[in-house]
Amino acid sequence: MNNHVETLKNESKYRTARLMLLLIVILSAVNVFAIALETRFLFSSYFTQLLAEIGLVLYAETGEIVLYIVFAVIALISVVPYLVCWIFSGKKRAGWMIAALVLFSLDSVFFLIDYVFLFTSEQYVFLISYTADLVIRAVALWYLAWGVKHGFSARWAAQNAQGAQQQENPAYMTADAPVQGEAQDAAAASVTRQITVTRQKSFAGAALRLICQLDGVQVAALKLGETATFSADGASHELLIFAGKGGSVEGVTIPAGTQNRSYVAKIKMGMLAGSVVIEEVSPNAIV
Repeated sequence: MNNHVETLKNESKYRTARLMLLLIVILSAVNVFAIALETRFLFSSYFTQLLAEIGLVLYAETGEIVLYIVFAVIALISVVPYLVCWIFSGKKRAGWMIAALVLFSLDSVFFLIDYVFLFTSEQYVFLISYTADLVIRAVALWYLAWGVKHGFSARWAAQNAQGAQQQENPAYMTADAPVQGEAQDAAAASVTRQITVTRQKSFAGAALRLICQLDGVQVAALKLGETATFSADGASHELLIFAGKGGSVEGVTIPAGTQNRSYVAKIKMGMLAGSVVIEEVSPNAIV
């Protein structure tokens, strides 16, 4: 259970990091044209921005629009490596996320050189926007590094889960052990208990539904303040709660026994995605 949930958590965080990379790709491309309107977006490649600005300056000085077009095309081409990293970083290929991190780190070096130049030359008018860009750039770098970490962690957790599954079914089991296990499973299956999940009201993630899965089967999709109750036998079960389809996930193991179980769940928002928080309410024993 723990390895499985850990794998899902790492995969969710890796998807969030890829979302950041996609944001860098889109906003870098948009900036090529936004700069012509004397505006720009953060979370973008600074090198791409410089190329577009050079083309714009040349156009302003010479009146030759073709110069801006040439540099705009080169600027768009400079975004392609990020796009390639985003495309091939799918399916937990964290190596491509490393490549994206290296690219954006080198890009940040160009940015820091200009930032230090503005500071030493006392061009404080531009420092405000550049400081905001510096903070956002640090956040982007953190998310890309986060993606590298959780991309590899997802792979390791999946391998550990596979190893744990093999250990739970050793080849040296005696002939009597499966029979005894089947008897225990039959006894647990004869017990019926109620599992209750209540979604706590919260502004965070209000537009998302909490998707509840019991042993991989969806049993509820909760809006704010909703409660779902479903039946389960007395065996051990895995309850997973997702923040929307494919979103972040949290899980708990419902232990074997003869007790009802009640849980309260909510979404805690982060910068790009929400995380699920689950708290167990004191269980009520079945009379």
